[in-house]
Amino acid sequence: MMKKKIKQKLALFLVAFSVLTTVNITPAHAIGGFVDHDGESIWAWWEEPSVADIAKEIPKRLLRDGESVEVGYFNRKIRGEKAWKEDGGWVIERDRGGENSHGGSYWKLKDKKGGRVATLDEDGKILRK
Repeated sequence: MMKKKIKQKLALFLVAFSVLTTVNITPAHAIGGFVDHDGESIWAWWEEPSVADIAKEIPKRLLRDGESVEVGYFNRKIRGEKAWKEDGGWVIERDRGGENSHGGSYWKLKDKKGGRVATLDEDGKILRK
């Protein structure tokens, strides 16, 4: 669903860009005004999702509050990896950057299918996607 929306917004941008350049209006003058049929800026797909949006993708049983994941629930070590699993199949994996990770990143939260859902600090606070 998300990929389809991104493709639609990218197509809208490309059409708008070609129209603007055809009539000699530079996109820089009008870029802030481009909106899709939902009234949302066409740049919204490019922006980093908010912590609240990321938390909506995480099962409530794993959330400590609206901004943190309870890392204590991940109590089964995955052999051969720096990762732990919880009873529902979600996984936290140690950030490979280790001491050199940026922005306070310590854990990567992954869903049952292995897709990364969030980046967490050492205490489970959601930092970003």
